[in-house]
Amino acid sequence: MVRVEVDDGSPQAPLVPGTSSAGVFRGRGLMFVERIATRWGVFIGDKHKTVWAEFSLGTMATST
Repeated sequence: MVRVEVDDGSPQAPLVPGTSSAGVFRGRGLMFVERIATRWGVFIGDKHKTVWAEFSLGTMATST
């Protein structure tokens, strides 16, 4: 299992994966995370948020 965390300077929670009020070319990264991660979530702090995702190495290693 590998866990990846990405900090964002905005404390605003992400919307539904693939939607963004900032334009059509934003907010698509969570669509990919949702499809390939074993599980993912968001920690919201006072002045930032951290999006985290966990990936199972067994399922990732089978694609070539």
